[in-house]
Formats: sequence, structure tokens, C-alpha cells
Amino acid sequence: KSTANRPAQNRCLLAAAACDALIIVNRCFDATHVPNHSLDLKPVADLEIIEAELVAFDLELVSQRVKEGAQLLQEAVPGGSPVPAEMQGQLQALMKAKGVLEQGRMVRYSKDWTAQEAAYLNRHQLVTAKPAVYLVNVSASQYTTGKNKHLPRIYEWVDQRSAGAVLPYCSELECVAAAAATLEEKQDTLLKFGLKRAATETLLRLCFDAFGFVFFFTVSAMETKCWTLKSGQTAAQAAGRVLPAFAAGLSSVEVYSVYDLKECGSLRKVQESGKYATRGPDYVVKDGDVVLFRMGSLH
Repeated sequence: KSTANRPAQNRCLLAAAACDALIIVNRCFDATHVPNHSLDLKPVADLEIIEAELVAFDLELVSQRVKEGAQLLQEAVPGGSPVPAEMQGQLQALMKAKGVLEQGRMVRYSKDWTAQEAAYLNRHQLVTAKPAVYLVNVSASQYTTGKNKHLPRIYEWVDQRSAGAVLPYCSELECVAAAAATLEEKQDTLLKFGLKRAATETLLRLCFDAFGFVFFFTVSAMETKCWTLKSGQTAAQAAGRVLPAFAAGLSSVEVYSVYDLKECGSLRKVQESGKYATRGPDYVVKDGDVVLFRMGSLH
């Protein structure tokens, strides 16, 4: 491979390392007016090149960290002294990751990680450990019909690796929809192509899932606000997201789903249908919950 673009590639990978997840865009359309890096369109081969670059970047980083960690361990522990557990655990996790990378595999493909090992590795922001969404850019006609000869092979490649979610989209249509002056005009544009929603809306949902986030709402007389929360967290933790002081003083929450609100048409009908509930601070917040926090003691 040519190394002429290596500085640019490294800058891109360093930027990726600072992110929480990756969106990998895969070209899957032929168009003579849009330049491609090769004469033949080979989407799966492109994915393999991207993966190899990510693995090589992390392997270089991890190899250096293992070398530094071993040296620090040797300097910090005189002969016969006990090895600090955290220092040893971090080095072992890095060595394990190095073994995975030396096999040419992404760190996240391996499921053999303990919670502590994952916590150690997260400190190093490995790009191969980050969740990913694969955006497959197809032509307008292929997107509206759902037919593209490369898509089955891409799905197979991703499924074999449990690599992440795949989302076909058309950048041309997305640009046209995004340029609409109003929401109604945008919807009319999408309907002309037989589409119910823009792919960017689906992408947002997939990214939430990849991050392991849910969203919840708070409502007041002045505003309705959307908040993000890690999946599996409780109402007390959600209260802490809104205002740290809320977490300690929370007694209960009143909760209903925004999806139920949409289905029922009004809050009164949500209440009448029995879908409005009072829960304690340990209630696990669900995606799309509307939450009213109550402070003080339960009686």
C-alpha cells in the first residue's frame, strides 16, 4: 500500500479514537461523475481495508503501551515486593488485547472480556473496541427499490463478525430532504420517493443503540426537554442527570411513555388507559419515558 496519505490517515484515526462510536460509510453505487479510489467497486474489500487500518493503528498503540507498562512495572516493583493489582491488571488486559489484534481482529469482536478488563481498556480509547454503525451509500433508484447486488455480501460480512448495525441510505436523497425549507416540505420530498422518513432519523436511533443509551423527557410549563441516559440506569440516576441534588432527595417518579402518548393522543387518555404509573427511585428508566420527579418522603 502507498504511504503517501499516512499523515492524513493518522489524523483521521486519532480523531476516531476521541469518539465514543464509529460510523463507517461504505460506497455501494456506480457513478462516473463521483471519483472512486479504484476502478472496480468492491464494497466488502473496502470494509476489509478499513478494518485492517483500524487494527494496525491499535496494534501499534497497544504494543507501545505494553512495553511502557512492563517497564513501569519493573521499575515500580523491587525484587520480592508485591505487584500492585491495578498495574498488573491493566498490563494483562493490554497484553490480551495485543493478542487479539495480532490475529488481525477488532478488539470488540472478542466477547471474552471481563467488566474489569473492559474498564482498563476503555482508558486507552482503542478504535477497534468502539461500537460501529455501517452506512451503505447506494444510488437513489437502489435505495427506493431496496435492490443492490452488493448489499447481501455486506450484511453477511457484518453478521459474521457481529460488527454492528447496517443502514442503507442515499446521500443524494438525504441532501435533497435536508435542503427543504420546512418540515412539511421535507416530508413531501420523502413521500415523492416513497419514503416515510429520512435515513438520518434511523441513524440517530441506531447510534443511540450502539452507545447503549436511552432517552427520556421532562415536561414543565416552560419547556419539554430530552435527556440521554445509559440503558439500565434508574430514576434516581436520571434525576441526577437533570440536577445532581435531585438524586439524593428523590422519593418517587410519575412516568408514562411518549409512544403511549402518541398512540392515545392525550395525557388524559394515557391516564385512563392505565399507562400512567408511580414508581420508586429504583425504577429502571425505559427508552421514551416521560418522567416527573417527586421529592420528599413516601407515605
